[in-house]
Amino acid sequence: MTNQREPWFEIRRNGYGLTPTTWQGWSITLVIMGVLLASVQTVLYLVRDPLKAVIVILVVTATELAVFVPFTYRHAKSPEEAEKQEAILLAEKREKVKRDLEEWKKRNGF
Repeated sequence: MTNQREPWFEIRRNGYGLTPTTWQGWSITLVIMGVLLASVQTVLYLVRDPLKAVIVILVVTATELAVFVPFTYRHAKSPEEAEKQEAILLAEKREKVKRDLEEWKKRNGF
C-alpha cells in the first residue's frame, strides 16, 4: 500500500533546503522557531558565563536542527516528484501560451 499523503514541504526552486507548502509545514516551521528562541532565552537565563552560553546555545541549536531537518525531508516531495510536477506545469504553460497566441492572431487578422 502506497502512502498518498500530501507533502508538507517542497524543494526550493532557488537556493538550498525546503519551503513549507501546507498549513502543517508552516505550523512545524513556527514550532521549531519557537523552540529555538525559547531554548536560546533559557540558556541565556541559566548560563552566566558568555563563552559557556555560546557553546551551549550552539550545541542545543545543532541538536534541535538535527531533529528538525530530517523530519522536514521525511515530509517533503521527492526531488523526482518535484521535477515531474515542474515539467507538467511548464508543459501546461506552453500550451496556454500557444492558445493565447492563436487567439491573438485570430483577433488581429494574422
